[in-house]
Amino acid sequence: ALSPLVTRVLGQNPGPATLQGTNTYLVGAGPRRVLIDASDGNSRWWPLLRGVLDREGACLSAVVLTHSHYDHIGGLPELREAFPGISIWRGPRPSAPAMPSADAGTGVVVAGGGSAAAQGASLLAPAAEAP
Repeated sequence: ALSPLVTRVLGQNPGPATLQGTNTYLVGAGPRRVLIDASDGNSRWWPLLRGVLDREGACLSAVVLTHSHYDHIGGLPELREAFPGISIWRGPRPSAPAMPSADAGTGVVVAGGGSAAAQGASLLAPAAEAP
């Protein structure tokens, strides 16, 4: 854990662009948490995140995407299946997305500029695509 309110879960996708792997962050305390970014959808990340949630007796209430590169949105299908109706906060689409839109599939996708909250933390969702 980086702090009592933030746990880093590495995306399990090390490489030249991601270094040790995409950082994903589980934010908050209590039973409902917010996840920042969703790795690349590889088969190792979701079981690792699920294990952390299970150990802490928690589930996800929202996902905040920092940007739409594949290594940050690829895990959304697993999250949508596990948490139907989850709020997914994203900035505006770039003119040429690197991967299919984060809007595909189930879940409530909300354009940026709002906030996502978990016990002990409140995050402002991005109003614009991060560089």
